[in-house]
Amino acid sequence: AESELTGRERRIRDLEIHPLTDSARARYEDQWAAIQAQFVDAPENAVAASQVLVVAVMGERGYPADDHDQILADLSVEHAGALARYRAAEQTSESAASGAASTEDLRLAMIDYRALFLDLVGKSADVELAK
Repeated sequence: AESELTGRERRIRDLEIHPLTDSARARYEDQWAAIQAQFVDAPENAVAASQVLVVAVMGERGYPADDHDQILADLSVEHAGALARYRAAEQTSESAASGAASTEDLRLAMIDYRALFLDLVGKSADVELAK
């Protein structure tokens, strides 16, 4: 396990993951606010849009987004705390696509996507989620 983590850390260094610029962060935060507002009228669409936005932020930060398993491995290096929540949100997104997710499931998925989103944009999810 330690060897695998070392390999993941090396991969992340080689990818040159970088923080967002202030303007990119502000743009993404505005997009997130719009998606959250959409939730009331169209929760399934909001969850789908939040997933797309999180992937866009990952891409802008330098994470390759073409291999799902690799995305999870890459995120585990610097965003391990939000990774389980991201996985749960993805499962709910799949359920929503087949019409099997309740509104409460979708609400929880939004919260879980938001945890990774905040982590990726450089904000503390613990403080922001408590608001």
